[in-house]
This record gives sequence, C-alpha cells and structure tokens, in this order.
Amino acid sequence: MLRSRFGWLLAALYTVAAVVLFHQAMTCGTMLCDIIAIYVFLPIGYLIWLPWSGQMDYIANPMVRWEFVVPAVLGNLLFYYFIGAALACLWCKVRARLLPTPSA
Repeated sequence: MLRSRFGWLLAALYTVAAVVLFHQAMTCGTMLCDIIAIYVFLPIGYLIWLPWSGQMDYIANPMVRWEFVVPAVLGNLLFYYFIGAALACLWCKVRARLLPTPSA
C-alpha cells in the first residue's frame, strides 16, 4: 500500500523540518518562540486545533499540549505522504502521455 518513494521523500523532509523547528522552538530564549513551530502544524494541525479554539487563529503555546502536537505531526506525515504519492502518480501519467513508448 505505502509504496510511493516520492511520498516517503516528502514525509521524510517534513519530519526533518519538524524536528529542526521543534528544537528551535524549544530552545529559544526570547518571547514568542512558538511562532517558529507554526509551520510544523500546517495544514492538519489547524484542523485539529479548530474544535478546541472555535476559530482559525494563533495557536497559543502549542509545545506544552502534547495531545495536540502528536496527532498534528502524525496527521501531517500522512498528509504529505499522500500528497507525494498523488504527485508521483500524476507525474507517471503525464510522462506516459508525453513520451511515446517505443514500438517493438
């Protein structure tokens, strides 16, 4: 089922970016450090956050809410994998249409 190499590549890139941004947000010594981690929660994190806050606004101090962080990151991993798999499938169809197969 999960065979898309490009999907795994996008999921791996997201994981690396999420780890770097989380580390940056957790070790930041100034105010509003959690703004750095907003990009980690896009787009699925805001769909999870919506029932809690009632609006699509700033996520106040998301780093201490692990009941929000873990599902948001796992949901984004799946989201980016399936986006990558869809793009790979689309690329294969476009490539097959543009490049004729050689006749034997």
